[in-house]
Amino acid sequence: MSRRVVKILAIPVLLGWMSASLLFGQQQFSGIITLGGTEYRVSGTLTPVDEPDPDPEPLAITSLEIVQANGGYSAIAHAGPAVKSVRLTINGQPRVENARPFTLFGDSGGELAYEALPVGEHAITARGFSQPNTAGDRGPERSLAIRVEGTSPPVDPPVDPPVDPPTTGGSDGTYRGMLIGMNTSWNTYWVPDWPFADAAKCMRPPDNIIVSGIGPHVPAGDYVLTWEGSGDVSLSTGEVISHQSGRKIVRVAPGNSYLSLSMSGNLTMADIHCWFPGQEGRVFHEDYVAAMSNFSVVRHLNWGRVNSSDVVTWADRKSPDDPRQQGRPGVAYEYIAWLANACKNDPWVCVPHLADDDHIRRMARLFLEELDPDRKIYVEFTNEFWNTIFDQGDWTWNVPTGETAGEKMGRRIANNHKIWDQVWREAGQRDRLELVVMGQAFSHFTTKQMVLQTEANGGPIDAIGVAGYFGARGSTVDQLISGLRSNAGRFPQVEDIEESKQLADDRGLPFYLYECGHHVEVPHQTNAATLKATMRDQRMADVYRIALDRYADFGCDMAVFFDYANRIDDKAFGHVEYQGQPLSEAPKMRALIEGMKAK
Repeated sequence: MSRRVVKILAIPVLLGWMSASLLFGQQQFSGIITLGGTEYRVSGTLTPVDEPDPDPEPLAITSLEIVQANGGYSAIAHAGPAVKSVRLTINGQPRVENARPFTLFGDSGGELAYEALPVGEHAITARGFSQPNTAGDRGPERSLAIRVEGTSPPVDPPVDPPVDPPTTGGSDGTYRGMLIGMNTSWNTYWVPDWPFADAAKCMRPPDNIIVSGIGPHVPAGDYVLTWEGSGDVSLSTGEVISHQSGRKIVRVAPGNSYLSLSMSGNLTMADIHCWFPGQEGRVFHEDYVAAMSNFSVVRHLNWGRVNSSDVVTWADRKSPDDPRQQGRPGVAYEYIAWLANACKNDPWVCVPHLADDDHIRRMARLFLEELDPDRKIYVEFTNEFWNTIFDQGDWTWNVPTGETAGEKMGRRIANNHKIWDQVWREAGQRDRLELVVMGQAFSHFTTKQMVLQTEANGGPIDAIGVAGYFGARGSTVDQLISGLRSNAGRFPQVEDIEESKQLADDRGLPFYLYECGHHVEVPHQTNAATLKATMRDQRMADVYRIALDRYADFGCDMAVFFDYANRIDDKAFGHVEYQGQPLSEAPKMRALIEGMKAK
């Protein structure tokens, strides 16, 4: 493969076409270059930690190298032998590299991954560290500012939605033999799905909001309010068409964006039900069951509110008798099992990181008793141990003297796995249980430590995996679509993921993606208006078809997309913007459904 190379070096003159000067102890570089027909204005700055030294310090980044191939670009941070890891960023988005070459978008056996850079300014930084995973001493930060002044590569024109869009249901939950799963969204009033037939289960106290902030998508029709006791119950909108003692029917017109409930007298939430139109007496909303039935596996990270969970004892968990299943500590475990039975697919549960042994044992027994005998279960101990934006990340790195974070993760995973293994093995049902270790996509070192330390502590492992997100950057829809199509065809951190998959292959275990799909956010990669337009663009279906093939070609045994329904604001993870959205308007979900139906 041919590639064009531009090096930004800590020397005063560069190849004649760049100018350099020493200003206030900083080495400045600027110039204009042309790569692949695109004009770049390039400048760079190196600020020494102390006085400038003719010999770079051991942890310094000695040069940043821009490389071009495959219609995209990457950067390599060069450093001396003392550097064991490098933290690179582009426009503030970090990537940690623990092996050479230290590259901006990853590599496979030295073959770099490339991403298209849209027109505009891009800031790249690199800093070396003395230990893996940015631990130990750190060197000075090296920065490089790139401005793309040419035009973005051409993209396919927008296409019209299909005339006869397919409906949900009817898939077998696989694509080319790969299991396809979906992560649930939070069960709360501002998430635009309604999994329960009784709207009261997602209301927020104390103002009892049922739906808010999701646009004009409140389900229209006849709501049935029922209650026991003296008092009255009303909705914030709608026409009362029937009112009897303890029962009221309210007709809600289409186009509402807000719905709440009020009550008078001595009523409490335990006395009240608010049935969505046509759903009276059901446990789950039939549209939700139909949608989730498309998938082989449903992961309940969000239903379980596992991130930053403070659940310790069995008494801390949510009871199925709680009239509200919204908020912490998450939806009751029973409902997770009952949903799996209703959808005839398999649940994936995450165990809270602070849960004591009694809680773990009771949880294992509950799912053994509540799941139908033809269902299996996937069990993961917490979610993303290493991620310090969640409490479990801080908990992981706050380790006792003499114990590493990896040893702590392995010890706790092994303890959880041994308890589940014992409960299900003693019942003769071990073949219905999969105990999974889900590592860090950007750090094979972390994944390897989790696996090795779990094994060292006697914990059984049935599957290994990582996340499989892909992204893009841009200020226009065409730029984002182009970048997503390019990046959906490869993992940005392919070397780390390949090594993590090798851990599974060496043990004869399946390899899973516990979360996957696109990862574009505001303001890191684009702006809000562009994000909304991109997610609604019909070309996103092509992006997801490419991703499905990429995951299957890589040898993934399961891909669990994140997440089912969500509004588009600063993020756009949801595959539908609201429950019941026509698939002609939901290109990501349409691609998944069509892919699973195609044989």
